[in-house]
Amino acid sequence: MDRSNELKILFIANVGMAICLNMVGSLQSLYLMDLGATMIDVGYVYSLTSAVSLIFMLLSGLIVGEIRPGIIIGSSFVCLSISGILLAHADDWRETIPFFILNSSAYAIFIPVRMLVIASLSKPSKIGITYGLMNISWPIGGLLGPIVGGMIAERWGWHMLFYVMSLIATILVLPSLMLKVNVSNHGGRTKDRTLSLRRIAVNTVVFLIAYGLLSTARGMIDPILPIYLKERFGMSKSEIGLFSSFGLGLATMIIQIPSGILGDRVGYKRTLLLFASLIPVIAFPWPFITNVVMLGIMYMLLIGAWSATWSPSASYLVKMTREGELNIAMTLRQICIRAGFIIGPMVSSYAWMRLGLSETFEIVALLALVAFLILLLLKGDRRSS
Repeated sequence: MDRSNELKILFIANVGMAICLNMVGSLQSLYLMDLGATMIDVGYVYSLTSAVSLIFMLLSGLIVGEIRPGIIIGSSFVCLSISGILLAHADDWRETIPFFILNSSAYAIFIPVRMLVIASLSKPSKIGITYGLMNISWPIGGLLGPIVGGMIAERWGWHMLFYVMSLIATILVLPSLMLKVNVSNHGGRTKDRTLSLRRIAVNTVVFLIAYGLLSTARGMIDPILPIYLKERFGMSKSEIGLFSSFGLGLATMIIQIPSGILGDRVGYKRTLLLFASLIPVIAFPWPFITNVVMLGIMYMLLIGAWSATWSPSASYLVKMTREGELNIAMTLRQICIRAGFIIGPMVSSYAWMRLGLSETFEIVALLALVAFLILLLLKGDRRSS
């Protein structure tokens, strides 16, 4: 199978994964609260499920050179399908924890393999645009998932939402198994496969710390947004799904190709710094916005700026990582992102309960600012001409 067909199959699988995750993720807080969870409980579930899924992300990064990527990706959809069936029958928020762990682990298994497959199939001079094009799969899911999920949950209830997600995941197992690409020769095999920071350059460690902080700022928003929209603006599940789709879908879709092209042309570090600098500026005025349309625009800008860092950050690592260590660097990148989505929900939940709404969004802006300042320390990337 040629390179373009492999990328097409991966793109389809990626769209399916994004739809399934966003169908549930955009409403997860409301689902948990309907089952009796408090705001603190919601943050706990978000953080715990992300923490446990880190183990699966680590294992996925380690075995990608030993097992065909198609098998690993197919397995992630099996996990997603099973989690949907189990979540449909939960009666208490505590019962959902192992099921959400399985749901979150599906994504954790999928993402390191995806990153390495794209790197393996990319031309060296067009890594940025390739990641940009492939990253459009996320906003497609971000656009469709929340709308479809909100409509299903409102009209037919939570049970049907999880059944539909499970069905989509099951359908995507077979095409995923068709992926034949081998990533073992693209930095996937080393004599010592231990994920140790001692084997990674200092510059890469600086990058990982900064991107972890940026991810923490981003991770603070997800658990509180649905509840914030319901309590402050009185929005229904369908309206919340529509609101989320514009940020998670439309804004992310618009920015992917431009950010990829910009990275290839002016440098991945410069592009990363540009969009990272916008996040604290956009996040700070959130609690002072009383118009839902204006808040929607700010949400699109915030998620757009965050998602614009995906392509240049991945491309930067590909360019700056030493030969034979790409799988380690990419896996650590995803672990740092995941760590941000572990810490972020807990921080935002406690901040909202103990400090207040304004202070919560100010913490988001502050963390993003610190991350940007650390990113300034990075070396310039060695771009292909």
